[in-house]
Amino acid sequence: MAQKIFIFGLGYIGQAWAEMMAEQGYHITGTTRTPEKLVHRTAQGWQILRYQTQTDAPAHFNTDEIENHIAQADILL
Repeated sequence: MAQKIFIFGLGYIGQAWAEMMAEQGYHITGTTRTPEKLVHRTAQGWQILRYQTQTDAPAHFNTDEIENHIAQADILL
């Protein structure tokens, strides 16, 4: 079974890490404020979760879902 990695912030650096880890067989889950920009990654098997800070309005994200993925992760970045 593939190990799971959770990445807070799939921006430029986060995506680079995720690509390297995916090539090594890791299952990728990560957050972004704009998941629509990463739709192409879901086709590669990545799970993309919306995360917004308190300064972003309106806040549309599911903290329970994020916490669940963190709890299941083998690696957290």
